[in-house]
Amino acid sequence: MIYMEPMDLGWEPLVQSWLETKLPHFLTSEQKHLVKGPSACVAAAPPPCPDFIQKRCRPVVQSSQMHLTSALLKLYQCLLAEISVDSAVEREEACVETLEEQEESFQASKQKQQEETSSMIVAGAFFSVVWSLGGLLDASSKQR
Repeated sequence: MIYMEPMDLGWEPLVQSWLETKLPHFLTSEQKHLVKGPSACVAAAPPPCPDFIQKRCRPVVQSSQMHLTSALLKLYQCLLAEISVDSAVEREEACVETLEEQEESFQASKQKQQEETSSMIVAGAFFSVVWSLGGLLDASSKQR
């Protein structure tokens, strides 16, 4: 058995493990692609953001890249847990006359709900990056 320090491994195994085990089960495949894909904030944020913080900013509290990444993932996981696909679909108050109109209304509301969920996933990722990484900075560094 070989033991390695977590700091020697870097942030990549932490993010990969989180992506494989901690994503909510209710996300659709395209929503999971938003989180896991190459342009996803969670996958793209760890390399440049902590480096920028360490080189050009003054944090109030010193923290390692692993701790910053862990804080980012925990905050994002909390925000993803808030999203619920199973929430009640808002229905129009007007009476729908035919079955075809009901089906169209249901499909439109389902599509709208999926778009809102996708928007929440992206917004949650940006929120997590800003608050987990930027929350450690002093006032002058936050402007950068």
